[in-house]
Amino acid sequence: MYRQVQDYTNNFHIQLEMNFLSNRWVLTILEGNELSFETAKTLVRLSIVYEQLQNYDQAMAIIKKALEIFGHHGDDVEASSVLADVEGHLGYLYLWNGKPSEALPYLERSVARKKDIDGKECIATLSVWNYLGVAYAHVHRLDEALSAFKSAKSLIWNGCRDFDLLSIYIL
Repeated sequence: MYRQVQDYTNNFHIQLEMNFLSNRWVLTILEGNELSFETAKTLVRLSIVYEQLQNYDQAMAIIKKALEIFGHHGDDVEASSVLADVEGHLGYLYLWNGKPSEALPYLERSVARKKDIDGKECIATLSVWNYLGVAYAHVHRLDEALSAFKSAKSLIWNGCRDFDLLSIYIL
């Protein structure tokens, strides 16, 4: 049994290393492509792989490249929506990695964009409000943290019920 577990672990690490090398290859190809909306979406997917490999610095660097590209497509509603999601995710990654000051601008822009796009707030904004409150608390901006948490709470009480409370947590 021990041998099987050891073989599985070794195979898993070999697969991760192969994924890492193939991801470097994909990144090199994508960097040579035109700055299209599809390229940016592919960069986001690639950053998620790096995040799963716990290479957060590389994941954040790739997301920043994607944000640059999405910024060039800002007039498009779909691009604005994706941009808001990606900014929120980048803010979350900064927060997760103990960098709340760096997280704040991304989380603030994400909330603002989501409100502009949807015209109302619901599940898409709930987690960002939560992370924004956490980031404010970490940098000792407690009044703003309280306001962000109140905004999240109001979404919960005003009909935004399609979420899992377990997904709302403090980092």
